[in-house]
Amino acid sequence: MGEDEKKTNGIPMDERETVIHFGRLDNEMTIYTTDETMMTKLKKLVNGGEYEVVEEHRLQNGRLIGRTYRADKSLLTLRSHKKDGQKREMTEEEKRAMVER
Repeated sequence: MGEDEKKTNGIPMDERETVIHFGRLDNEMTIYTTDETMMTKLKKLVNGGEYEVVEEHRLQNGRLIGRTYRADKSLLTLRSHKKDGQKREMTEEEKRAMVER
């Protein structure tokens, strides 16, 4: 088994996943993940109080392999990829609004 195929939580690296689910009319989203890095990031958000763990997924031997979280759908943001060195250009009105915040 190569370094990339380690099973630290019982799941091969190439089979770990994160699924975000919500319906158009829903106010909440659920996030299911078996990726340890994502679980670490989500743990910080849970500690911040806006996300909650709703279920833990374990093997028969008790080893944690995943979690399902719930949060308000409005917390989800999607971003476009910025090109190298590209800066956001703001209008004078946007700059004034930023200063007022």
